[in-house]
Amino acid sequence: MLRFEPSRSARDRNFSAARWPLLKATVFILAFPWLVLIFGHAQLPQPRRAAANANSTLKEVAPGQFELDGVQLNKRSRTVEFPAKINMTEGLVEYLVVHTKGKIHESVLLTEIDPYKIHVAMLLIGANTTNQPNANALSGPAAEVEITWNNGAKHLRAEELIWNKRSEMPMSRGAWFYSGSQTENAVFAAQSEGSIIAIIDDPLALANNPRPGRDNDEIWLVNTNTVPPKNTNVRVLLRLKDEIIRTLPSTNALPLTRRMNAAAPASPPTNRRARDF
Repeated sequence: MLRFEPSRSARDRNFSAARWPLLKATVFILAFPWLVLIFGHAQLPQPRRAAANANSTLKEVAPGQFELDGVQLNKRSRTVEFPAKINMTEGLVEYLVVHTKGKIHESVLLTEIDPYKIHVAMLLIGANTTNQPNANALSGPAAEVEITWNNGAKHLRAEELIWNKRSEMPMSRGAWFYSGSQTENAVFAAQSEGSIIAIIDDPLALANNPRPGRDNDEIWLVNTNTVPPKNTNVRVLLRLKDEIIRTLPSTNALPLTRRMNAAAPASPPTNRRARDF
C-alpha cells in the first residue's frame, strides 16, 4: 500500500478543503504506475520483473519537498534527485544512467532506484509526456541533468561526463528531455528494461538526448578527463524546464516490442580512452 506521510508541521495543522483534491491527486498519480506494474506483472520479462513494494511511502520532509523510497523531489524548484554510482570510466556508452538490471555494459552510471519511482516523482513536479508506443519521433519537457558527489562538494553537468569522438570535444552543453518511456500491454517499458537516461535514441528510456549524433552508437565515450573513479557514489539531479523538445524520427529506432525482445550484446564494445581521439 502506498502511504502519504506528511511532515510534523503538516500533521499539526488541519487540511483545508482546498488541500484534499491535491492529496487525492497525489495518491492517484503515485498509485497508477504501481498498479500498472502489478497488473502487467505477467508480461514483464522474468529476469527483470519488478517487485512492487507494498510499503512505498511518499513523505513530506519540508514544505514542497518530498521523498519516495530514496527519490527526492522539490515541487518549488521542479527537481528530482536520486542516488547512483559510477559504473564505467572509459569506453563507448549508450546510456548515462540505467538500473542495475539494465544495460550495464554501456552506461556511465548505475542506480538501484526503480525507474517507475523516478517517473512518479517527475509526474509530481509537472512532467507531461504524450509519446505513444512504437513512436520513432520523441518529445518531452526539457530537463537539465547534473551529477554531484562528495556531499555536493563536487558537481558536473551530465554532458561533461560524455566525450564526442566526432567533434573531439565533450558533449555539447544543454538540456536533455524527459520522454517518459512507454506503456504497452500494461508493461511500463522503463521498469522492464531498466533504461533511465539514454544517450542514443531509446523510446523506452525515461529521458533522452536531443543532440545530433544521438542515432550513432560509435561516437559517444566516457570522458576520462572528468569522470570520477569507478564505484564513486553520486547523486543524479533532473531539473525540469518549461521548454518542450521534439526530435525527428531516428534512423535506428525499433518498434517497442522489437526493442524489448532484442538480445543484449554478448560482450561490451572495445574500450578506447577519450584522449586517443
